[in-house]
Amino acid sequence: HTNTHTHTHNNSVLLSSSPQPHHTHTHTRYPLDPVHPTMSDAFSQCFELFAEGDKMPKAQVPVALRTMGRCPTEEECAELITGDIDLATFRALVDKTDACPPFEEILEAFSVFDQNSNGYIPLKELTHLMKSLGEGMSEEQLTQLAKLAEPDDEDQVNYKFLVDKITKE
Repeated sequence: HTNTHTHTHNNSVLLSSSPQPHHTHTHTRYPLDPVHPTMSDAFSQCFELFAEGDKMPKAQVPVALRTMGRCPTEEECAELITGDIDLATFRALVDKTDACPPFEEILEAFSVFDQNSNGYIPLKELTHLMKSLGEGMSEEQLTQLAKLAEPDDEDQVNYKFLVDKITKE
């Protein structure tokens, strides 16, 4: 009876042909994604949620990316998503797109425009900022934002409330 042993220094793997103790239950070890070890199952679960068979429809990809905590711009989506994608492509897209900024960071950005330091900014100023900064929002998107913002009787927006709603969606 011969024993064969293989050692690799990187992973300290021991392969042996010697008999192993018999176990009544088996453990399945899933390979981990080397870039995001804890994300491996999350990638697969998210992909399965939005996929039809082994492909995710092009229209679902931006939603799936946002579900994974990414914030792809419309421009990035148009450039990166050319058709239906498989799991490997989905993983690559998650790595290529920026993570959404944390709640505190978004709140801090809005606080710059809070002239009275009371947690409110005028809806008119909010829509102007959203129209002119970055990619700029379309009129339809601005209308949706105004509804989401729920301004008070004086058209003031509680931006902490708004950011909370946006980051939870």
